[in-house]
Amino acid sequence: MRLIHILFLILGWIGLKYFLLGNASFETSFLAGIIYNYTAMIVIAVLCVITGIRTLNQTPDFIDAFKMIAKKVLVYSVVATMAIAFWHHYLIQDITTKRLEERIYEKKNAFGSEEEYAVFVEENPALNGLSLEEWVAKETESIELIFSLGIQTSLTMMAYLVIGLFISLIASFLWTKVWFTQQSKNESV
Repeated sequence: MRLIHILFLILGWIGLKYFLLGNASFETSFLAGIIYNYTAMIVIAVLCVITGIRTLNQTPDFIDAFKMIAKKVLVYSVVATMAIAFWHHYLIQDITTKRLEERIYEKKNAFGSEEEYAVFVEENPALNGLSLEEWVAKETESIELIFSLGIQTSLTMMAYLVIGLFISLIASFLWTKVWFTQQSKNESV
């Protein structure tokens, strides 16, 4: 699998996201993008195994197979993360900003009165001593932090790299320890 194939997969993701604009909620579109990217990582891993089976004379050691698969899957993870950051913070920046404002509005209007907030604090003792205004300020700050470019990119990168490593690990294990479709050179003679 070459870089051009990875770029085509990213273009497929952008096409999906573009199609979902206006046809699905922000959260549904976000979830569809995650599912697409995880599926793409699995497909890349499977294609790496198929390519390895076709081109190698013998089944590689587990570590060698893992390196071969992980290299492609992790490249996709990094490119997908950059595409997500570009999509949310440049291409649809206005939609992302609108969703941020909606979430902040929800927090500011979560309680109709101080009494409702007092009941909430009784159910959540960790909030004792925190006024409604302070709670709203903390919640607003948290939401703004999660929607920031740096945090969103970092969290996405971390998640995609961990999932990519896991997928590569499973594919390597299946190829070298379970399927073992190739024969070693010593056995074929």
